[in-house]
Amino acid sequence: MDENKELAALDLEEQERLKKIEKLDANQGRKKNIFAGVTVFLIILFAFGTVFGAKYILSYEGTQELPSGGELAAFDAREGAEAVKTLDELIEDACDYASVKLDTRYHVSVPEEDIKVTAEAADGEKLLKFIRGSIENKLSAIYTENNKNGTYGEDFSAGLPVFDFDAADAAEASLAANEENEAELIGHIAFNGCEKEELAEKTVYTVFDMDDVDEIITGVTEGFAADVAITDIKVTYDRFDINAYAENRVPRQLNRLVYERSCLVSFDAEFLGELAPYGRQQITLRVNVSEEYIFTHAKFDISKDIYFIEKGDSDEINHKITSDERVNDIRISWTSSDPESLSVDAKGFYKGHRISAEPVTVTGTYVYNGVEYTDTVLFYVREPVSSVKLSEKELSLTVGEEAVLTPVIKPKKATLTNVYWFTTDESIVTVDENGCVKAVAPGEAGVYAITFDGNFKKTCAVSVSE
Repeated sequence: MDENKELAALDLEEQERLKKIEKLDANQGRKKNIFAGVTVFLIILFAFGTVFGAKYILSYEGTQELPSGGELAAFDAREGAEAVKTLDELIEDACDYASVKLDTRYHVSVPEEDIKVTAEAADGEKLLKFIRGSIENKLSAIYTENNKNGTYGEDFSAGLPVFDFDAADAAEASLAANEENEAELIGHIAFNGCEKEELAEKTVYTVFDMDDVDEIITGVTEGFAADVAITDIKVTYDRFDINAYAENRVPRQLNRLVYERSCLVSFDAEFLGELAPYGRQQITLRVNVSEEYIFTHAKFDISKDIYFIEKGDSDEINHKITSDERVNDIRISWTSSDPESLSVDAKGFYKGHRISAEPVTVTGTYVYNGVEYTDTVLFYVREPVSSVKLSEKELSLTVGEEAVLTPVIKPKKATLTNVYWFTTDESIVTVDENGCVKAVAPGEAGVYAITFDGNFKKTCAVSVSE
């Protein structure tokens, strides 16, 4: 952990090089786990959906018919068992009510450009705006009734999709997809912030049950109310997308899931009263419904990883708390691993008392809803570095030859004298943690050192010949 915090003191480019030199790639596996978990979770979300899905056409009278479908890809039912296990674990993690709250948001739009009418009207633009506004307002009122602000400690499991998927379901889904069943709906998943390009986007084909039809029919008919008589209304679903967001790359921790589905609505409309001049119209339009689950995780974070201070320096430790607790009720416990070198009081104010060759660890602990949140920060109470030089400004080497560069730190009494070594082109010259330079291939490159304290930099030009 100390090495990771030391890296934070360097700029981004130097951090990346330092990771190579010191082989600090342990966190790569951690990052991969984030999106592996999210990937499996969302694939199963498609495969097991009982809340969203199916490309059904339902008439106003309640009858059903299946639309013609497109070509579908194979669904691998063998992923079922492992995916269900992962799904259960992810849901269990999300239901840590003391540490997580769930907010749900709905949004409905009826794009004016997607509204089509069969007969020309004297004021067509006004008609389109009336249609869009009437339906969008009513549907928004219907859906936003489900908007919910969560609180920590609240059981929000009832607000999450419930899945029940066994071997028989897997076989049925696989058969349906492989036979190009016309009841299929093609969905798309996007993994936002995923570091692996092959996981950035994935298209999934599977079986769903959609539950929006009644709401949309109600929204269309009641949206017009007494102004328009609606008959022969049909709803067809044609798109379903999911965008998943990870919580700061923390493994298995979802920040947001956004579900977006789109449907086409067609109906016959007879305009009445003051709208009678519009006559009878056959109308088609698109309804977009977005449902967003927002998972907010309670946190206690110290803003910095490392403080470099001098004897006598004092200030407040910057930190951030995420919770529903009032500011005046927040209590943090602060401790120092070496109070004689650096002390910290109950309000988080530190003071350096004496120079210390070793870093002092300050720990902050915050308790909320019975859960303890802890973070740490390193303090270096030191005589600061003012500059660095190298024993050589230039080196001329032949392939295979080696030379050692020595850093000269000023002032001599500086506390932290360690440096990190880098090369501008590893294919020409390499350098190890001790400043040993080795010529690899003909060409020119630079070898430079950066001080841990202050990030002072000095470069040696290296020319390599055969």
